[in-house]
Amino acid sequence: LHNILNVKPDDLQGIEQAFKDNKTYQKQRKNGVGQYHEIMSFHPNDTEYLLAHPEILEDFAHIYLSLRAPNTIAIARPHSDKEHLHLHFMISPNELQNAQSIRLNKKEFEALRRTIEEYQLERYPELQHSYVHSRDQDRYPNRNQTPQ
Repeated sequence: LHNILNVKPDDLQGIEQAFKDNKTYQKQRKNGVGQYHEIMSFHPNDTEYLLAHPEILEDFAHIYLSLRAPNTIAIARPHSDKEHLHLHFMISPNELQNAQSIRLNKKEFEALRRTIEEYQLERYPELQHSYVHSRDQDRYPNRNQTPQ
């Protein structure tokens, strides 16, 4: 849970109510965004390692939400229903108790994804199969090599 106070992580009704309450501050628009649903996926070859180190998923969720949605409410949940682990994020489209939108344009969203990958490269080089957004071999020459 991100910026959702007095609600337990398993209290689905409390989480839903927090999103509804925050939505009352949002500017009402026809076909407006109710929530952002974003997914962070990891390569299937990194699944075993991530399952053995669930704190890494929690760290990614925390870092992502602190960068993507520092002043709004959000939740992150890991899923392992496919051959690869992934994190689902549900993010309020407006700041906490404020009408200010948190929309990112394509350039801002790409910068966020690259920042997350830079973090991954520095902090978790053992996740060598999950580099998706930074395909620049000149910049990341060692990313396909086995960590020592």
